[in-house]
Amino acid sequence: MSSLLKKHQEFKKSVATQQVFSKPVVNHGTPNLKRSGPIPESLAPMNRHTLSILYSIINHLKHIQRPQTIEDIQKFTRTVVDQALESQLRINDKPVYDIKSKEDLLELLKIRVHSGGLAVKELKDSYIDLTNIIEELKQEAKILTIDNKDGTPRVLFYNKMPARLGVKEEFKQVWLELKVPDETALLFEMERAGLKQMEMEKRKY
Repeated sequence: MSSLLKKHQEFKKSVATQQVFSKPVVNHGTPNLKRSGPIPESLAPMNRHTLSILYSIINHLKHIQRPQTIEDIQKFTRTVVDQALESQLRINDKPVYDIKSKEDLLELLKIRVHSGGLAVKELKDSYIDLTNIIEELKQEAKILTIDNKDGTPRVLFYNKMPARLGVKEEFKQVWLELKVPDETALLFEMERAGLKQMEMEKRKY
């Protein structure tokens, strides 16, 4: 009995001498969402009115095709160009390709002749009447195009062989009289001639 009492006293003594650790407390309160400083005006969202003015200014710059000062733009818009709008104009004032004439576009396509075509969407910011210039270059046989389903140009290529070669009327007549067989008959004729279908790689522009 005295042995049990002795062990009980030793246990109480060991518990009393152990180090006590406090339980960590997780703070579930609302975090402090206050910003350390104001948002720069160039990064602040613009309202619909400001976006409308910006759109008008960009179209105006495309139309006149020459540099404009802030004062010129203020006269055109009849409004004060604030810092936020001015910063957006400085961001958007450089197109991907600085194309200002038909000659500029043709020269760019010549440079890219070995690197593939040029997507029309990459020229949308240029200061030219893109639709008419492309049509003129096509009529002059200086460029080739891949068109969308609606007939609008999608990709432009420089035409390395712009000269139109004359074809005799007898060859034109033979060409018109040739009839392409249907797909089944065509495959049969190709197999009989030892020819295979060409696998075309789909390319995205």
